[in-house]
Amino acid sequence: MKVSSKKVLVALLMLLQVALMKDSAFAAGLLKKGMSGQEIGNLQNDLAVLGHYNYKVTGYFGDITQRAVKDFQINQGLSADGIVGNVTRCRIEQMLGKAPSAPESGSYYKKSWFEGGNRVFSIGKVATVYDIDTGRTFKVKRTFGTNHADCETLTCEDTNTMKGIYGGRWSWNRRAIILDVDGVKIPASMAGMPHAGLNNKPTRAYVTNRSGGFGRGINLDSIKGNGMDGHFCVHLLNSRTHASNRVEPMHQQMVRKAINTLEGRR
Repeated sequence: MKVSSKKVLVALLMLLQVALMKDSAFAAGLLKKGMSGQEIGNLQNDLAVLGHYNYKVTGYFGDITQRAVKDFQINQGLSADGIVGNVTRCRIEQMLGKAPSAPESGSYYKKSWFEGGNRVFSIGKVATVYDIDTGRTFKVKRTFGTNHADCETLTCEDTNTMKGIYGGRWSWNRRAIILDVDGVKIPASMAGMPHAGLNNKPTRAYVTNRSGGFGRGINLDSIKGNGMDGHFCVHLLNSRTHASNRVEPMHQQMVRKAINTLEGRR
């Protein structure tokens, strides 16, 4: 069948228009459904770190990535249009701790998680955990988390200390702790149950049978060889759970206990 030159020209113009629209969106700094490339892969990685993307990194902005963006926007009180513009991009960078504003060393940090605590204890920061009831300490690193800090012990020795605090068995029980981040004391609460990761699998790989009964998903285990599968939760003042996006009363009770300790009322 012979195709007219006019139809070919129309088809070429339509393809050119689509390409220009895509390029103009990238130029404007917008990431949205239908796009692909390294920037989309980076976005998926960032959303995975923040707990909103639980699939393979593909570099393609499809329905799954759009839902992850909307989930993040809703969580942060932003307009949930599923498009990553300047506001959403800045909030992602803020939650990743790329622009921290920490108080001076030696002070006691009184503000809540969303007022800046998430930036003081930003992703990648190492902290010393002081367990108030036992007086024992161990080192951790914040590796993931948006609504609260997902942490991992640094070494097997740190893991053994933490497990010993819980009587030698992992537990979801909340405990009052004080974090020391670069000399800054932060009242906090921890739950002693490693979850959502496998120590013997690559970080962010899509795996099955994640620890804590979390099943299939992204492997949220970053520090290898520490004797811990996955991460455990650390909550600060007014932080929230990832699943329900609600303030968890038992964690906040432990945070208040830590505040009382720092203020000499215990």
